[in-house]
Amino acid sequence: REVFPALLYAAKVAKEPYIASRGPDIMCTTITSTDKNDGKYINAKIEVSDNARTRHADDDGSLFSTGRQNVKFVEIFVNCHPYSGSSCRPAARKNLENVGRTTTVSMQFKAPVGKRNNVMYIRAIDSDQYTGPVTARSFVS
Repeated sequence: REVFPALLYAAKVAKEPYIASRGPDIMCTTITSTDKNDGKYINAKIEVSDNARTRHADDDGSLFSTGRQNVKFVEIFVNCHPYSGSSCRPAARKNLENVGRTTTVSMQFKAPVGKRNNVMYIRAIDSDQYTGPVTARSFVS
């Protein structure tokens, strides 16, 4: 049970192990929805950090250290994994200025029409242009 966070992190960075581990991590997400005149919107509150670590039970937390740079961008992809090709575009992207290594970001995008169960893929990029591991969250629209 103590090594589960390390295994989860290893799975997230498997595509680019020497790059993604240097980028910011998505630590926590809260997803809600809002009805507006022009349709339904999804609200995402995302805690992102380029200063946190995935702790390992045997090494005092020094394994999987991240890049420790300021968070620059947060991107949300809906029903399309960012590694799936050039046709996958972010549903929302937020440029962050002077927020430091850890921040909480609120983002909003229009809910997909015609599909009830959806997957949101979230990633962040730091000021050294390192892209962090992709985190997936499901939501209903």
